[in-house]
Amino acid sequence: MAHRMTILLQSGDSYAFQLTLNAIAVGVSAEMPVTVLVAGWAAERLQNGRTNMLQLPAFAAGREDDLKTGMTKAGMDDPHAFLKKLKAAGDVQLFLCSQTPRVLGLDVDDLINEVDGQMGMTAFLLEHAANADVQLTF
Repeated sequence: MAHRMTILLQSGDSYAFQLTLNAIAVGVSAEMPVTVLVAGWAAERLQNGRTNMLQLPAFAAGREDDLKTGMTKAGMDDPHAFLKKLKAAGDVQLFLCSQTPRVLGLDVDDLINEVDGQMGMTAFLLEHAANADVQLTF
């Protein structure tokens, strides 16, 4: 049986998004199917033109330059391009939590092409996370 990974991304800051991309990369490298559900404020990252926005968590306030330098050195200064590569390289499904657009007033017609659709939290937990070998939350 193949191992599976699920990721629930809730935090909208750059650090959580980068951790999510790194986890997806591990799954792709291990040839694991990866299912990601993006909920809450993290959903803003799925809107066109917002995937690469720099937003630091409170603990890193004032360190924007350090983060930009570090991301450039690590080759991660374009998260959207990295996400495209990951989707092309492996079995990665990226879903928007179906309740999030209603709660936050997001325009679902303005999502990046890498979003595979919408899924409810219940379906994600019962159909994907319950059967996953690796379950991560950021």
